[in-house]
Amino acid sequence: MNPNTWKRIDDDFADVERLAGRRLTRALVLPTDDEIARAALELGCTFVDDYVTFLRRYGGATVGGSEIYGLRPVEGMGVEWSVVMVTQRFRQDRFPGTEDWYVISDDGYGNPIGIARDGRVMISDHDTGTISVLENSFEEFLVNWCLQKSAE
Repeated sequence: MNPNTWKRIDDDFADVERLAGRRLTRALVLPTDDEIARAALELGCTFVDDYVTFLRRYGGATVGGSEIYGLRPVEGMGVEWSVVMVTQRFRQDRFPGTEDWYVISDDGYGNPIGIARDGRVMISDHDTGTISVLENSFEEFLVNWCLQKSAE
């Protein structure tokens, strides 16, 4: 991922420490590589490199008002903060497409946003039953959806 993207995320967190899982409490330990690998294995997928780096840096976070599920709780996210927990719920509910993704966010209307095997960020619309590409990468999703919200 572009270093400028990481800087923009860090700047977004500068005033509100609670937005990143790693900052929820000073004692919180970031996910280890083993935890990340176990989560991917449990979901039957391979996390894209940028998402792995995101997990290592933040654990999980709210970026520009968008929740990005991870492996650590984030203040204000409620009981569903884990990429594993949320992905499994959407798969259990048989949302189209989620059987091949890991769910990293939602659109605020109950529609899951996930990363497909090819790295594209997808959304499954429960009203229409359609699956659409939101962005071609996790970085594009962060920049164009999440950080764009905080700039508006």
